[in-house]
Amino acid sequence: MPLIIAAFLNTKIKGAETFKTIYFLPFITPAVVIAIVWGWIFDPNIGLINTVLKTHLTWLFDTKLAMPVLIFVSVWKLIGYNIVLFLTGFSTIDKTLYEAAKIDGAGGKETFFKVTLPLLKPTTYFVTLVTAISSFQVFDLIYVMTSGGPADSTNVIVYSIYKYAFEYFDIGKSCALAYILFGIIFILAILQRKIQTKSS
Repeated sequence: MPLIIAAFLNTKIKGAETFKTIYFLPFITPAVVIAIVWGWIFDPNIGLINTVLKTHLTWLFDTKLAMPVLIFVSVWKLIGYNIVLFLTGFSTIDKTLYEAAKIDGAGGKETFFKVTLPLLKPTTYFVTLVTAISSFQVFDLIYVMTSGGPADSTNVIVYSIYKYAFEYFDIGKSCALAYILFGIIFILAILQRKIQTKSS
């Protein structure tokens, strides 16, 4: 999705700068504010989603729906940042390659899949890794929207570290989980560094 939006904005459409600002706003908005707003939107009684869709789903209180909702909100928050990264990737592509493709008779679709996408591979890998690292660090949204519930269905590793340390006062388990999280993020950071080195 961020790639498609970035490709659309890269076509220099009218009002592109305004769209960029709109998409980037969620990224710079505090996560607690976003969690409160989306918590209201998905409220089973007065929420906007149920009102618009005319449903009676208990989004954040359903073990099958709570995590997908949190994933959606997390992706929505990061989408603006990822769009900026892809736009940066687009700016590094030599424009003469597009001119050459046009001379060879390539259409817009062929140019995108045979010229743009291959040259955006380093950016795509980078965005994927940054998103993966961010997903392991989600805490605010879960703390405000679900508190790890219902039935621990949204109890991710960062929230578990918090619960063991400050609710159960089990510092040993909390530290063990913290080391595991550090290891995962460290490995992803090394991969990210290698990709940056290859692309530079």
